[in-house]
Order: sequence, then structure tokens, then C-alpha cells
Amino acid sequence: MNCYNNNYDFNEYSNVKNIKNVQKYADEVELNEYYHNNHPVKNGVINSPYYFVKVNGKEVKTYATRSAHGIHSFVYISVEDDINFNLNVEVFSKEHSTFLKNSIPEVDVLPLSNNIEAQVEQGRVCFSVSKLGSYSLAFNQQHLEPITVFITKKDNLNELFGDYQIQYINPDDYSTVEKRSLMEFTKENTVYYFKKGKYVIDRISLPSNSILYLENGAYLEIVPSKYFEKNEAIFVHHAYNVKFAGRGIIDFSACCGGETASKKLFQNKSGIMIRDSMDIEFTGITIVNCSSWTLNFVDCERVHVKNVMIYGYRVFSDGIMLSDCVNGLVEDCFVRTGDDAFEVKSIGVVNFTDNVLFRNNAAWTDKAQAYGSIYECNHGTKNVRFENCSVGFALATWSDHVSCCVIQLGNLPNRVVEDIHFKNIEIYKTINASALNLHIGGTGSSYFGYGIIDNIYFENISIKHNLGAVLRLRTCDDKNCKIGRVYLKNIINEGEKFTQQSLNDPKLFINRVVGGYDTSKIEVK
Repeated sequence: MNCYNNNYDFNEYSNVKNIKNVQKYADEVELNEYYHNNHPVKNGVINSPYYFVKVNGKEVKTYATRSAHGIHSFVYISVEDDINFNLNVEVFSKEHSTFLKNSIPEVDVLPLSNNIEAQVEQGRVCFSVSKLGSYSLAFNQQHLEPITVFITKKDNLNELFGDYQIQYINPDDYSTVEKRSLMEFTKENTVYYFKKGKYVIDRISLPSNSILYLENGAYLEIVPSKYFEKNEAIFVHHAYNVKFAGRGIIDFSACCGGETASKKLFQNKSGIMIRDSMDIEFTGITIVNCSSWTLNFVDCERVHVKNVMIYGYRVFSDGIMLSDCVNGLVEDCFVRTGDDAFEVKSIGVVNFTDNVLFRNNAAWTDKAQAYGSIYECNHGTKNVRFENCSVGFALATWSDHVSCCVIQLGNLPNRVVEDIHFKNIEIYKTINASALNLHIGGTGSSYFGYGIIDNIYFENISIKHNLGAVLRLRTCDDKNCKIGRVYLKNIINEGEKFTQQSLNDPKLFINRVVGGYDTSKIEVK
């Protein structure tokens, strides 16, 4: 079957290079970490040094980028008919592969809930899929040299664009003083259509009733401002009905990280920031190596994020963050990050987080949390759900607060986080201190913090491989901190069900609540 004749599209970027020194490319992550992310890097996306992929017999472009633990390969596929399709995916080893080229490894296709069985031989892995989503290969239960095949539905441009006028944007350097203003879009009822090719961008701003569309092959390199100012790469403020779509890449590799020395703060670049806006959609785009929080929505109503891939390794490269948003939906995304992956916060001034749903997402966390309500809490947070989501590898050990499903409070007193649900969560492998965590306090050795956590629900959580505890509770004092009711239902840890008796096992339950905690407030079923 010829996949191109059956309405399949694959991402192709003409400017992506092959890397000869693969180890040096991967080691640049450690260099940036050592210098507090003070060094920009080149070639944010490369041709995969480990694999090439065939889909239904046709070779397709296979890319890769840095993670905090090596290089992560990926393929992005769009299908026109998302109901009736079948893709036979073959992954072949290349010169630098250590798992597949010279051996027959054990291969798991994640999430395991997809029930995909791979056929493995030396130099080749084959599996078939007929459902949208992300499919990641893990070799020998390790996080190294993975590849993610991401399958989405093809955009219907007539439906997406409607009767909007189309303004075509040609590849160019728009970071110069002369051309920077061309990216400050102001005309409504317009599609800003970025054609395939390489762009250099300082900042993009969008008005209400507009669409930013990245054609397959559009590659936006975000660079520090030549105006010597720290600013957002893409900014929407006080707008409504704004859409981001397409199959392009936004690459922050040329920017510095969030811990840049003060003399070079102008080289920092905040991520994509949507503030005080309504009816926002962000779909289909891949983002790599952000130097700050990546995709952010603050004080917004009716937010929809779908089919987004994010890869980041830097400190503060949080994936998708909704702060003080009402009626938000984040679904069908894949995030591997050097910080938190899918989260709510409260850093805004207007709203109070309510009715936010994260579903069918996949998180790989090299340094921080996978899912949760995390730290900053200017206002309270309630009615947030994380459902039918997965964790590939959770690898952080630097702080006991880091977990797969977490509530962490710390910055302001008398704030309440309540009615948060984690349901149908698959965790493949975690070496965090615990898989589930309710933590009031700072990070690492910081022992200050405030807040109230109450009515937190964990249901149908499965942990395949766990080097830590199942549940951990911590507060920093008995005056400003309170943990209330916790509900556990059908928590399966390495094949064993967590029971009421498990609360007496310090290997499974860690109680660090100052002044004591009445475990009768934990209901286990």
C-alpha cells in the first residue's frame, strides 16, 4: 500500500541536518545545565541518527531532538480518514543505534494501554496501528534512544479557514529591526499562513479573530530580541477567537534558558503566552527546546489544546500550563520536558481555575512532574481532572516533591486546592520518590510553604515499574499547612493493589506531615 496515495501526510523540513558527532550533540544538554542554560545551541531538530522509518512500505522523514537524557526521535503523521486507516510502521536501525542495530531488544510500545505488540528482529521493529495517538518505543525498559510515532487527523483547511482572508508569509529573517514589525499582526478575520521553509523570528503577536497557520515544513527559529529585551516569542493579549494550527515546528534552541546570568537576561525568551483571552485553540504544532514555560494560558476562558508535541530539556521548560483558566481542555498531546509537563497554576489576576480537563495525554519527565496543580497559587484551584493519561518515564530524583501525579503548594497562605481528580493514569516506569504526592512546601531542601489541600481523588492508577513509594504526604509546619481528605481507588503498584494496610508500610506510604496526620482521612478502596 502506498501511503501517499491514501491521504497520509508526513512532516518534512528541508533545512534539517544530519549530525556526525552524535555524542557531542547529546552532551550539549549537560553543557547547558552546567552553565545554567546560558548557552544557546544549534540544530534544535536533526535527522534521527538512530532510525529511519517506513510506513506502509514508504520511507518517511524521521527527526530527533535533545532531551535531558539523550536524543529522542520522532515521526509526525497526519491521516485524512481517522476512522478507517491502518499503518504498518517499520523502524529500522541506523549507524548510531545501540539497542537495535546489534541485538534483539525487548520492546514496549507506550502507552501500554494501546495494547500494541511489536515484532522485533535485529535491526528492525514492526507494529501496526489503526487509532490516533502517540506510540513510543522503549527498549529494554530503558529511557534511552526512544522514538515516538505521533498520528493525528489531517486539517480540513476549508473548515478551519472559513471565509477568512489569507495573508501568505514567506520564509525570511523577521528578527531584524527593519522587519520585526511585520510579525505584529493586527488585521482581524485573517489567516496568517506561514509557507514551508525556514524563518527567524523574534516575536509574533496576534489580534482577535485570526489564525496562525504553519504549513507542513514551516520551521520557526525563535531568537533573542535584537532590542535587548526579554519578551514572549508568541503573544496574545485581551483577544478572542484566536487559533494556532498546522504541522510546523517552533524551535527555541537559539535562546538562553531561564537561569541565564543577569548580564545576559536579554537573551532569555519567554515561551508562547496567551493572556486574558477567550476561545483559544492551539493544535498540531511541534515545539522544541523552549527556554522558559513553553505553552501558557493565563486568565483565559474556553481553551482547547490538541495534538501538540513538545520536547524540552532546559530548566523551566514546562510543557502545557493553564493558570486561572475556566473551561479548558488539553488532549491528545505528547510532552517530554526538562520541567513539569501538564499542569495548572494560579499566577493570574482575574479568574479562579475551574472546569479544566487534561485527557489522553502522554508525559515523559526527565526532571520534574508529569501531571498536577503545581506551586504558584495566587488564587484557589478546583475542579481539575487528569483522565486517561500516561507517563512513560519519570526520572527525577533531585527532590522528594517530584512525582507523576502531584499537588504542590507553597507561595501564598490560605490558598485552597481542592476537587482534583487523577483517573485512569498509566505509569510505565518511575524512579521518583513517590508516584502520587501531596506536598505543601518548596522544592529540594526548601522547607517553607503554605496552603490547604483537600478532596483529592486518585482512581485507576497503574504503575508498571516503581522504584519509589506509591503515596507521599508532606507539609512544612502545622500552622500554615493542611492536608484534608484523600481518596484512593484501585491503585495497582507493580501488580499489587494498594490497600488500607498499605498505609502501614513505609516503603509504600511516606508520611511527612508536621504535627501528624490522621490516616483515617485517606479512603482506600
